[in-house]
Amino acid sequence: MNAKTLAAIAAMLATTSISAAEIKVLASNGVKEALNELAPAFERETRHKLVISFGLAAALKRQIEAGEAFDLAILPAAGLNDLAKQGKIDARARAAIARSGVGIGIKKGARRPDIRTPGALKRTLLAADSITWAKEGQSGIYFADLLKRIGIAERMRPKIVLAASGVEVGKLVASGKVQLGVILVNELMAAPGVEVLGPLPPELQNYTVFHAGVGVGSKDSSAAKALIKFLTTPAAGAVLSSSHSRRLQMQGHRWNFFAPTAMLAIVLTAGCASTPKMPSGGSTVFGKPPAVVQKAALNSLIVAGFEIQKTEPLYVEGLRPHRVGLVVGSGGETVGVWLEPLGDSRTGVRVDTAKSLLGIAGQRNWNADILNEMSKSLGKPE
Repeated sequence: MNAKTLAAIAAMLATTSISAAEIKVLASNGVKEALNELAPAFERETRHKLVISFGLAAALKRQIEAGEAFDLAILPAAGLNDLAKQGKIDARARAAIARSGVGIGIKKGARRPDIRTPGALKRTLLAADSITWAKEGQSGIYFADLLKRIGIAERMRPKIVLAASGVEVGKLVASGKVQLGVILVNELMAAPGVEVLGPLPPELQNYTVFHAGVGVGSKDSSAAKALIKFLTTPAAGAVLSSSHSRRLQMQGHRWNFFAPTAMLAIVLTAGCASTPKMPSGGSTVFGKPPAVVQKAALNSLIVAGFEIQKTEPLYVEGLRPHRVGLVVGSGGETVGVWLEPLGDSRTGVRVDTAKSLLGIAGQRNWNADILNEMSKSLGKPE
């Protein structure tokens, strides 16, 4: 971590005066390397102490559902959405912090087959002796379905060695017991003895968006929110990016074609989209109070496939993650919903869709869709 980055982090945190607290964090293995690097700076500048438990996202979700105490959870967006619906996560205190694509790893120094195109990937998979992925991991579940989509699931079945976690995937590949390992690119980069063969081809890629959310039962929600604020700063994003860049440089000449693709596959979500701007025209008016309308706005964004980015008293923002590729495909739009209290239990609503520079060819305007979805629970607007 360089001095400029640390200074930027310190400047941001200097404005926050919260008494020191112990923050219990349950975090997916997908953010382990970055969080371990960022944690000391956060602790040093805030005097808070982070107690972090890493694990498979599905297992952590079960622990939370079973009643385990925590202050902050960092999990894939879908899991956090479900926990918010169960009343375990404060839907008003969460944010997207990072995303990562699916990649394939090999033992360090092993032969590097081609996976740059769908056809090349298919040939490499069929020629492989063995392959492993985490059976409950987001990337593993996606990859198992991908094998069905490209028509080789049955032929691959005898070669599959299912692992309990991404860490086990790395160990199986590093030891030479399994030829190919499939997990998120950033997990592959952190696995000792493993080289990243590359991300999946853009046409077949899938991204996991990680969200940080404050637990409803948090002993110190202010401290947990401070950690979210820290993780969503450009300074923290710079640390995350530089961490992965260093690992790519360590593999140097062996990376070739894949380096720029992988670097784009691991980015802060905030860097992928433009910012919505409140429309200057008239608003759509619903005969309901702001709190009810805001809940309808949140639900409408989630139903439409958006990941909630911001929840403020009179504003909600969601990002629709890329479904395939970085240039073509769907996703990448950010939608902002502004609320205007009008009195007499009436609320004005304005919606704006901002398109990102990535994936713009497959994006569209969601304003009408969001308003229509809100009408299903709020009734027709005035």
